[in-house]
Amino acid sequence: TDLGNEEATEKWFEAQSTEVRSVIAGRAALRVLGVLSFSDESKQDWVLLSVFRCLLLSAVRGLERSAHSQLLETASRSSRRLIDFAARSTIRSTSLAVLSAASSAAGAANSAKFAASSTKRSAETVERSAKGPEARSFITSSIKWDCQNNTHYLLAEPLWKGAEVPNGIQIQHDFFLALLHQKPNWDFFHRWYAQMWDGTFRDWDLAIAVATLDPELWEGEDALAKVAEAIRGIEARRALKRAISELRGSSEIVPEEDVRMHRGHNNPPELIDEPLLVARREIVWAAIDDLEREAESETPKKDLVRRSLDLVTRWLRDVLAFLGRKADLTIDQVIKWGLPMGGTYLLAHPAKLQQIIEAGKAWLPFLP
Repeated sequence: TDLGNEEATEKWFEAQSTEVRSVIAGRAALRVLGVLSFSDESKQDWVLLSVFRCLLLSAVRGLERSAHSQLLETASRSSRRLIDFAARSTIRSTSLAVLSAASSAAGAANSAKFAASSTKRSAETVERSAKGPEARSFITSSIKWDCQNNTHYLLAEPLWKGAEVPNGIQIQHDFFLALLHQKPNWDFFHRWYAQMWDGTFRDWDLAIAVATLDPELWEGEDALAKVAEAIRGIEARRALKRAISELRGSSEIVPEEDVRMHRGHNNPPELIDEPLLVARREIVWAAIDDLEREAESETPKKDLVRRSLDLVTRWLRDVLAFLGRKADLTIDQVIKWGLPMGGTYLLAHPAKLQQIIEAGKAWLPFLP
């Protein structure tokens, strides 16, 4: 497409899918995000959060996951309104094009005009900010490269694939990353932006979860703190689910003779045959099942999570005491233990149980 001809650019986008428009417009706006500067620093976090929301939405809408389309559309309209308000009151005139590009990117899914506007505003911003004769050709080359590739490929490639990064843009990008790094509440967005720039972001389930957070969290002067806390809760829940999955993956049922055969080798399984510990095994597995169900639930029960963690913790301490290990749960990753199961043994790693305990305790504060 001819980026110098807005009418031709819009016509090209009209022939593209929702996903193509969203991804290309979003990538164009992300290239100039570091150019943002604020005349009213008291509004900086609020405005930037709205911009990030727009750009995250544009990326997520390129994933072809229609189950979220209506929610994402509502969020897009909300974030565009906030940006339009911010453009009238809190931003330096030199950054208005960046706001416009971000706002347009969020609406590109349903509008070829928005998609064309985002790419045009981004190109204009690069030209003004990079202040070099090569800037126009660099941004044009990168956008044209995007137009020649499918969305799944684009979402896994660096923003400036197909062109060099203009020096002025690179400097502002580095400064912007340093600015985000100063505040822990920007952690997710700092990581997402940096990895999108490099083409290394892959955790789209997390991105969808963030993009579809309760709209009320994104509003108000304390919006950044509210959204950051919600993201930490999401990540804590996911860590617990991952720890349980890893425990299940590390467990194996093997014949008793195979266990006995390896008892003389290095790092053999430590066998547990204390009757009470064996009897309580099923209770502990039931507690882990409960933790897994609560981690999947939309309305997890804090008391049940706490009780389940207590059961797992007490049992693990007793196992370690039985094996003569330290009771402070400092566990060597290579230790394996075996529980008799009627002619066979269940082998597992105590360190995996410890990960579940730690992940569960980290998630508890986020539960109502």
